[in-house]
Amino acid sequence: MFMQNGVPQANEMMARLSKAATDASAFNRASLEAATRSVQLWTTGLQDISQRYLTMYQGMAEGFVAGAKAMTSAKSPQEAAAIQTSYFKTAQERVTGQASQIGEVTAQLFKQASAPMVEQAAAASTMMAPHKLAA
Repeated sequence: MFMQNGVPQANEMMARLSKAATDASAFNRASLEAATRSVQLWTTGLQDISQRYLTMYQGMAEGFVAGAKAMTSAKSPQEAAAIQTSYFKTAQERVTGQASQIGEVTAQLFKQASAPMVEQAAAASTMMAPHKLAA
């Protein structure tokens, strides 16, 4: 009797285990692909941000050189002070603007680069919903 009833049950259990293994493999593959996309977006975005910082610092250095040259042509201490004040004001405005832009780009990067992982987490949640145990 056990053999007659046990074989179909064993076959059903093996089919369920096989499906669970296939589903887990597909989920892991999707998770790896999402992580790969996220890393690619981060890498590209960080390269862009690094280039923006480099450009900002290069501009600061060029401004410093121009300010220093202008200071050497000053005819009086008052003129030198005016040149220096103008240089620092311009530099502050430029750096503040560029830093603000970099902050915005960084926030956008975070959102874009985390999107694949957020989508995968949502898919996992949807996938797991039917398997939740009753509380």
